[in-house]
Amino acid sequence: DDDDDDDDDDDDEILDHEPTSQLQTPYAQQMPQSNIKQQIHDAGFREYCSQLIDRQLDELCIELLITLKRFQDRKKQQLQANPERARRKRRFVHGIREVTKHLRLQRLKCVLIAPDCQSIQSQGG
Repeated sequence: DDDDDDDDDDDDEILDHEPTSQLQTPYAQQMPQSNIKQQIHDAGFREYCSQLIDRQLDELCIELLITLKRFQDRKKQQLQANPERARRKRRFVHGIREVTKHLRLQRLKCVLIAPDCQSIQSQGG
């Protein structure tokens, strides 16, 4: 597991950005917080959205996902001799079932949810 520690150092270098809560756009700075929330929900986003979506946030999310995918692919190549271990060491999962499973296992550090998920009105949905 010593080689796992080396990869964590690489992660810290690349993912050492300021938190998105501190990122400000000119549009968000001009509006009072209550108006921003009203704007979001007027735009057709779901009630769980509490952040104004803008180009900067989209670009940062895309950059994060690409970086995580690259790390996962690199780790998979390093662990090709042991595919089961590679599956356990995943850094990036997607889909509601996978996210739910990893949430139960307490392996999640971050969850990104699209602001326009469709509402399902059925039992268990």
